[in-house]
Amino acid sequence: MKKLFTVILALALVLSFPLTALATPPTGDQNSTGTGDVEYVDVDIYSAIIPTTNSFNFQLDPLGLLDIDEGDSALLKDLKGGGVHMASPARVINNSAYDLKVSVALTVTTEGTGPTAPVIVPYGADDTATIAAVTADTAPNILLYAAPANGRIINTTTPFTAGPSGYVLGSSALDLVFVLGAADYTITNTAGVFSAAVVANTGHGSAITLGGLCNPRADWKDFVGATPDSEVGVAAVFTLAKATVTESETAPVTGFYGLITAPTAGFMTLIPPTPGFASPATGGTSINAGTYNAVAGTLWSTPFNFYGNTPSGFTIGGTAFTPDVSMFNVSANTISFTFASAGTRAYTFIVNGVTFSFTVNVAAA
Repeated sequence: MKKLFTVILALALVLSFPLTALATPPTGDQNSTGTGDVEYVDVDIYSAIIPTTNSFNFQLDPLGLLDIDEGDSALLKDLKGGGVHMASPARVINNSAYDLKVSVALTVTTEGTGPTAPVIVPYGADDTATIAAVTADTAPNILLYAAPANGRIINTTTPFTAGPSGYVLGSSALDLVFVLGAADYTITNTAGVFSAAVVANTGHGSAITLGGLCNPRADWKDFVGATPDSEVGVAAVFTLAKATVTESETAPVTGFYGLITAPTAGFMTLIPPTPGFASPATGGTSINAGTYNAVAGTLWSTPFNFYGNTPSGFTIGGTAFTPDVSMFNVSANTISFTFASAGTRAYTFIVNGVTFSFTVNVAAA
């Protein structure tokens, strides 16, 4: 029995050796295969926040009522109307894992007929001419512009900072194109399973606000009420697409965050002065352009909306002067002069506590 066990054990040892140790080298090619496992998580992730219905609501304030705080009152003659206001901007936030191209087409919509139909003021020769057209008559004239953000908006609570210019809107669509950078994403390994998740508040975004002017001399009764006879609004159509490499690398228009193509529409200084009232500028306040040209011996006139306020503190070159009544026509909202000789004249006057100054370059007759 012991002898038989020994033989069996020896045979087992022989059989346990690798086969190659017992055979001659094989002839021909020896094939082997393998399979590559792809470790992957889908990062082609789209996620965005875009404006919804009523995001482009705005208010026309021809009388200046929005300047009166709750519970306060003011004299009508002291109000400076004519503004267009938007309570909060329309924000676009890209939370995708890739750069997002956002195109928005903005169009002014109107309803109404006859003398109360809204009149949309187009961009004129310059800011001055455009603003003057708002109060050129007593029609319900409206100037609307869209101003994109000039900084990155990372979430819906980030304060909005308007750019330096606004693009004037009209009946034809105004196209604004943004490329918004991708958000940050984290990749997590959970028991060999990978997942991607956006990092909060890292999405890139921009915003659009509406502004402009409306004619304080017009009759706006037909525009109020639950079902007004006349209306004005803005239609916005958004188109979203994954940005190309070229679009991502294109430098934005100066002063606007993410705006890669400049619209062909005219653009003007953001928040232009309310008609007839000036904005602070270098060297003091100004009426529209601030410097005007005239010819001696001829009547020179410029529009200025006094809103019923009688001017005071009139000076010429710093010297107090009592103007002729016709110089300031408060009811017609004009300033008029006839110059006896050539020269440069600097004028200053005060309306409702606001000091205005302007210069007239008078040429020889």
